[in-house]
Amino acid sequence: MILLHQKQNSYGWEITWLFHLIVDSVKSVTKRDRMMTVWEWTGESGFPDKHWALGEVLDRGILNPGRGYWGHQWREYRFIVMMMLEWYGHSGEKQISLLNDPWTFADWIYNLKDGSQRQFSHAILFLLFPDEFEPIMTIDHKRKIIKTFHRTLDDPTEVDKMDHVSIDKLLLEVSSTLRSKRRLNEINFYDSELKRVWLEDESEGGEGYGLETAMRDLFMEEPQFCRILESLKQNKNMIL
Repeated sequence: MILLHQKQNSYGWEITWLFHLIVDSVKSVTKRDRMMTVWEWTGESGFPDKHWALGEVLDRGILNPGRGYWGHQWREYRFIVMMMLEWYGHSGEKQISLLNDPWTFADWIYNLKDGSQRQFSHAILFLLFPDEFEPIMTIDHKRKIIKTFHRTLDDPTEVDKMDHVSIDKLLLEVSSTLRSKRRLNEINFYDSELKRVWLEDESEGGEGYGLETAMRDLFMEEPQFCRILESLKQNKNMIL
């Protein structure tokens, strides 16, 4: 964390900074206003509005994460707090080893409590390791891209059974192949030319409405959602 202020009760605004860092659908002045509001909750004065972390970096968001990120903002904040508690519970040596290996770090964050469900997991992986991870914040989108563009999979439906790290590795293969074929340094899967190939349902914020999105919108955890989905498939009557 930025640690511009050392009092524990001020860390909320730093979490707000992390949460908004990847977002390009909110103006930087709005991001700063939200952080200042959280700062003021502490009763402290002297908000460090001239610090570099509150400057141009807030203008450089990458994507619109979709409505699920905002609708479950409290879950994302809770996850960031738990992530940082886990992080600072490790030794410095362990932290360095995680940061030195993108895939080890990904395995660590996805296996934290709720790590595979939270969109912030995808965000922090891209922010820390942009050469290995794509700026895509839903696993549904990653799966769809792989099924559409990966040419060596014997059975594309196998992607649905893969863990998140395996999916990210396949996505890197897809991205590298497309960059090579198109002779580009970067590929943006949300560019209109590519997006219309793999994303049929272009709902608000560019987020296709899949099972993961539905689960977030219903404020359900995965076990409960899967139970209800299975009951619907079997045409069973039930009380939600």
